Parts: sequence; structure tokens; C-alpha cells
Amino acid sequence: MARPTSSGCLLVFAALLIGHFQASLQLVIKKVDIPTSVRVGEEYVILDCDYDLENTSPMGLVVKWYLNGYYLVYQWIYDKVPGAPDPISKYIDLQYKASNDPNTMYRAMKLMRPDIDLTGNYTCQISTFQDEVSTTRPMTVYSTGQENEFKLRSKKTNDGVEVTCGAVGLYPKPTLDITVEGFPDMQSSRPIITETPDGHYNIDSYLALEDQDLPDSAVINCVLGIPSVNYNATKKLVHYPSGNSAGGMRTSVFVILMNAAVFILLGY
Repeated sequence: MARPTSSGCLLVFAALLIGHFQASLQLVIKKVDIPTSVRVGEEYVILDCDYDLENTSPMGLVVKWYLNGYYLVYQWIYDKVPGAPDPISKYIDLQYKASNDPNTMYRAMKLMRPDIDLTGNYTCQISTFQDEVSTTRPMTVYSTGQENEFKLRSKKTNDGVEVTCGAVGLYPKPTLDITVEGFPDMQSSRPIITETPDGHYNIDSYLALEDQDLPDSAVINCVLGIPSVNYNATKKLVHYPSGNSAGGMRTSVFVILMNAAVFILLGY
């Protein structure tokens, strides 16, 4: 078996040394902080991508943020001021500094008063002349609508009650269910969902009940949900079927109290 020559050993050593040198120059993303969800109207949200240049020179350093893979929303070139294109620039605070380190100070995006159009997958890309790294995370900006626009109403009929529930200005797609406590079979059918031109959703549901099927006091719930962000809100009302003992008792007590008040006023 032939023994390796000195020149061959030198080549192997040189290759290992170059590989080690290149590895030592690699960029490293240390931490990514992108919230999975944020509510519309929050004062601000920060998307951060902390990295370490290791032994890489900052020359040629560029930080870019992309939305949904292709839309460049933020860029910082080392030793220059950051920038953002329209129309997303209205959301971005270009004065925000994530650190005082000149190599990382403008690495993050500060989004002011986020709205639903900022929902998507965010990619943080760090590059230099020697290397490039990136990572992607999703973020949903959700809307729960206005509290006073989430309404539960009831209307008595000859033999029962009609219950309607609705909400407007929601995002992403919501759910809505009307139920009667203690009666799992009494629930609304699939709600009607409509999408508005600005991308929000309105939702409505309906349930008709017969008094003969209900207890003396029926607690009716309407549950609004946005499953993708684990949001839930509930409205309640109590329906007293016509002719039940509870309703009659309240009427009798009211009449007795009114009669007592009249007798007192007349001096009896």
C-alpha cells in the first residue's frame, strides 16, 4: 500500500483549514421574535430577528423583511438609514432601533397600529458578502369588531321565541353558535357569513324555539369565535316562556306590591 505523500497531506490539511475558516464566518440567527397573533388597533408590534455576525465583516450587510415570500416590506443596508416601500410604509417606524450595536441596530421592524392587511408569513433575511441566512414565521392580525356590534336579540312569537345573533367587522373567518344551556340538541344551524370589500367578515345566526320545549327560565347563549387565534366572546339572555309559573309568580308579586303601595298612600 502506497504511503501518502507530503503534498497530499498538505492538500488535505488546507481543505480542512478552509472549511473551518468558512464555517467560522457563517452568520447565525440567534433569536426570532414574531408574535403569532396581534389584535387590530394595538399601539405597536415589534418583529425582531437577532443575529450574530460571528467573524464576518459587516461590509455588505443587508437586513430585509419580506411578507409572504416575495413582497419586500423593509430594508436596512449597513451604515445607511432603513427604508420601506408604500403602502406599507405608513405602518413602519423607521426610527426604531432594536439595539445600540451598529451591526444590528436596525434589524427589527416596529409596526404601528397594525391592521388585517399585515397578516401573513414574515421572512427575515440577513446577508453579507460572505453568507446569507433567513427564517420565516406566520403572524395574524385579527379583528374582533366593535363590542356594540355584537348583538343577541329575541322576539316572542305566538308559541315561542325567535333568537338572532350577529357581529360585524371580524377577521379572520369567524364562527357563531346559538345554544340553550342544558339542551345540547337546541342549537342554531350553520351561520351566514359575508365578506366585505375591505376583507372583513360579518356573521349572523338564527334559532327558533317553542315554549313547550323550554324550562321555566331558558338561558340562551351566543358564542362568537375566531378559531385561528383562539378568540371567544359570549352574549347571554334569559327567556321566560309564556304561562310558566316563574313568570306568573313575578306578575303576582308585582300586583301585590302595587296594591300595598296604593293602600299606604290612601292611609288604610
